[in-house]
Amino acid sequence: MQSMVAATTRILAVCVAWLLSACTTEPPRPEPVEEPAEPVVVTPQSREAKPLQLADAKDRCASIVQKAPPVMQLARAEFVDAGTVYPVAGARAGLDVDALPEHCRVEGTIAAPAADATPAIVFGMRLPSRWNGRFFSQGTSDAPYDVAFAIGRTTGAAGLEDNALSRGFAVLSSDAWRAARASSDRPSQVHAEAASALESAALAAKALIEAYYGKPPDRSYFVGCAEGGREGLIHAQRWPSMFDGIVAVAPVLRPADAALAASWSLRRFVAVAPRARNRQPVLSRAFSIEELFVVAQAILKQCDALDGAEDGFVMDMAGCQFNADELRCSRSRAKQCLSQDKVTALREAMAGPRDAAGHALYAAWPWDPGLAAPAWRAWMLGQAGPGSAADARHLNRSASALGAEFASPPDAKLHALNFDFRRDLPRLRAARDADAAFFAAPLEAFGGLGGRLLLVHGAADPVVSAWDTVAYQRQLNAAPGGSDIARTFIVPGMNHCAGGPSTDRFDALTAVVDWVERDLAPQRIEARGSGVLRDESRPLCPWPAVARYLGSGSPHASTSYECR
Repeated sequence: MQSMVAATTRILAVCVAWLLSACTTEPPRPEPVEEPAEPVVVTPQSREAKPLQLADAKDRCASIVQKAPPVMQLARAEFVDAGTVYPVAGARAGLDVDALPEHCRVEGTIAAPAADATPAIVFGMRLPSRWNGRFFSQGTSDAPYDVAFAIGRTTGAAGLEDNALSRGFAVLSSDAWRAARASSDRPSQVHAEAASALESAALAAKALIEAYYGKPPDRSYFVGCAEGGREGLIHAQRWPSMFDGIVAVAPVLRPADAALAASWSLRRFVAVAPRARNRQPVLSRAFSIEELFVVAQAILKQCDALDGAEDGFVMDMAGCQFNADELRCSRSRAKQCLSQDKVTALREAMAGPRDAAGHALYAAWPWDPGLAAPAWRAWMLGQAGPGSAADARHLNRSASALGAEFASPPDAKLHALNFDFRRDLPRLRAARDADAAFFAAPLEAFGGLGGRLLLVHGAADPVVSAWDTVAYQRQLNAAPGGSDIARTFIVPGMNHCAGGPSTDRFDALTAVVDWVERDLAPQRIEARGSGVLRDESRPLCPWPAVARYLGSGSPHASTSYECR
């Protein structure tokens, strides 16, 4: 027995020594063959924001003053219960924003950088208890309720009602842009130290968000129209990591050149305006309501069917080569027409300003039936009825800026009606060069970080031309990867930011969030009409695609159109 145990021990020792070698005289058994595993797909980390629900929001709001970053001086921290209704002071009569979610309302000032001459920035923020993990910065506008009513105006006619706060965004609104411009002796050339007010406001807001929620925002978005749209582009150019997605509606890309266009149009409209008893031109009567309606109908007659449906919209802005000569009165057409001098004035105004050699100084204006809308008249001519050149909001404001804001050196006596396009144009060289540099600034860094830009513009915008935004998109497309960074959507019939005979209720915010976080580049944005066009819906298409009728289905429904 002892010999058998010793033998067994020796065999085991040999087996252990050899490990994988055979330890018996039997042939080795084949290893089992495993089925090949499914290949492992490695995906990039999700860019989607992570929501957060606060159980102690009321206590956090009460203590937010102690947690605010040092650059912030909080004057107010108020907990707002869900469903609170707010009247919007300064907005159109009867507009209330109700059913706001539970949130902490914070107001105060943000100190400008030490080396900056900008005064303290006035801001307002709203921090929802049910947070979607995103930060929303609201661009500047002329509205007096912007700062105090920081709910996150989105885009189009539903901007106040369909707001970012109700969607769960933490929202910032500030007067940083106005403060920056006021502190600069050359507002047209936004100085680096003055523009840094925008950066200061955004950084302070992010710091307050982190202090309140215990984590920074996962994603950040900026939405603005006109000057607010320009703010967004300034962020993309100078601080490309500040915002992941930007929606710029009717951005003011070249303010000095736009002022030249205003002067150019004003002079032509004044030339055909009737005179009051004091011999002053009555600009608001240069074109009657009926005459602009004649123009709108003529545009529809020539261009409405280009998209395959006569539906009251000119969807093909580029294809509309309107012949204004057909507006002229003649022996056979004494009614529903315009005099030759008015046809000439309108054609020259719509073509945009030119220098003495005939070179374009700004973009032309699209021919769109939205020029008969009250908002177009309010900006370009003033309200119908007795009045003067001062009635026109845009023309008067932009034209007066020629000397006070854009001329070098500033000259308050220089204005639209005495501006000489041959003699005085060199005085705007510095401002126009600054505009050109802003227009050509690359966005590769912004796009390289995953940033995405949505540009939206109304075809009947009387303040800044939709063709200028299209030119900007072309500029971006010419750069490497530019078409992957930005897309432009034209809204037929829409005036400045909203309004006009258009489908101006659209959701560009969701489109840019999906693009940033889910890599779903928008192929179309659904839009509905407002006001008298509530039953109309159309797709907004990324330029140069056009919403074209499929040939069947209701011509008034978006489902009957495709973008091509």
